Amino acid sequence: MEMSWFPTIETQSDKLTNGDIFCLPYAGGSARNFDKWTSAQPLFRLIPVEYPGRGKRIDEQPLETIASLSQQLTNAIISSNPEKFALFGHSMGADIAFQSAKYLCKLGKVPSCVFLSARQAPLVPSRAKKIHHLPRADFEKGLLLLGGTNRQVIASSELMELFEPILRADFRLAEERCFDRLSPVDTPIITITARDDPYVLEDDTKGWKKFTSREYYHWSVLGDHFSVLESPKSLLQMMSNYLSKSCGW
Repeated sequence: MEMSWFPTIETQSDKLTNGDIFCLPYAGGSARNFDKWTSAQPLFRLIPVEYPGRGKRIDEQPLETIASLSQQLTNAIISSNPEKFALFGHSMGADIAFQSAKYLCKLGKVPSCVFLSARQAPLVPSRAKKIHHLPRADFEKGLLLLGGTNRQVIASSELMELFEPILRADFRLAEERCFDRLSPVDTPIITITARDDPYVLEDDTKGWKKFTSREYYHWSVLGDHFSVLESPKSLLQMMSNYLSKSCGW
């Protein structure tokens, strides 16, 4: 099993669960972004994904395309051999979740569902300004405006020397959005937006409907762009209800 992708799976492996949800963080994020999810102790097992260049993988080079990251993640998921599983991706993580679901379906390992949070549909312009190419001072201002990146990292020149290449690689991937053949995935898609998110509105997500050959739903929740990560209780309950009633978990 490729444990480096799933740093918390060993601590949860003995728990009885109804299924696994692989959780993919946003640009500049890490598996730690889902700490409040795992502490909520839902009925399913949450498996935060650690991208190369984060946490215990800090010495690895970040992967700079959706395809390469998704292919390696797909291999790791197949190696973990989940019986029932779904994918959850937040912001940039939603793109990775969608692309990984396509690869998984092609290999006969079909997710029960793909949850795409805070991400506009492909080909829909972003409401956020692109920052990956900006000079360092402007790049740092952009990170502060968007939120989600530790302010202590941005304020420290030493830490930024370490993390700036990783952050730029993430934001380049997120802003360029180069998918490997955009075609429908053979599993349900549920999109999620927060009502006070200035970057992704409900209408921005509706185009995801054409990228599934199965059912599509949209959920609107309270909060802003990062609220589902900070206050996950209501969303986790919605996910549990859907997976139980519609997917047989």
